[in-house]
Amino acid sequence: MKTLTVVLLAAASLAATGSAATAGTEHSQPIVVTFQKHLVDADNLIFQGTAGGRAKGALESRMVPGSLTIAGSVWHFAFDWTVDAKSPHKSFVARTEGTFDLTTGRVVMEGTVTDGWHEGAPVHEEGQLLDPDTLTFAGELQIAGDGVH
Repeated sequence: MKTLTVVLLAAASLAATGSAATAGTEHSQPIVVTFQKHLVDADNLIFQGTAGGRAKGALESRMVPGSLTIAGSVWHFAFDWTVDAKSPHKSFVARTEGTFDLTTGRVVMEGTVTDGWHEGAPVHEEGQLLDPDTLTFAGELQIAGDGVH
């Protein structure tokens, strides 16, 4: 009987270890916050618009002063993003750095949530210029996480 108990405990331990190892190797789905924004202040490159997806509400993004460098048709810069969600616990601020390709209209940035919902989490941004006359962009912010918070 003691041997059977030891075998069952060992089997249970191995099963639990296997489940924990599998859970640790699964990739978490990013939390997706969609956006559409347009230029409201050309002197300071401030955009305002709406956020959707997991954090519906208002959105503002501002270029960090002094961060802009231009290399041909590619702009390199940093932006602070503020999402003021209708559900206040989902509001956050993120700082991202990346590029805007004037030829394709594509923006790609990487950064971190600096305050609020998922503070400290990595952020990936992808956007596309929709209207060059109004400088309207649409895209998404992907916050690394499990999508449960």
